[in-house]
Amino acid sequence: MPAMLRPPARWRTSSSGCAPRVAWVERWMTLDPVTIGPDATAGEALDLMLKGGFRHLPVEDGGAVIGVISMRDVAKSTTKDR
Repeated sequence: MPAMLRPPARWRTSSSGCAPRVAWVERWMTLDPVTIGPDATAGEALDLMLKGGFRHLPVEDGGAVIGVISMRDVAKSTTKDR
């Protein structure tokens, strides 16, 4: 996966004086983001996110992004009321 736009980027566009509708994505994207495979556990995903300091993790299978998992997804997966 060549790049991923980090969610807080939309907030940085406003605070940096850039209008979000005209700012280039490459200004805020993460190059070569850490990814995880579809067979990984929620715990493995959480470990990667905590160690890397990010809240979202692209899920890649065979070089193609098939989804994105978030810390919220992981938290929901560990509650009793799934």
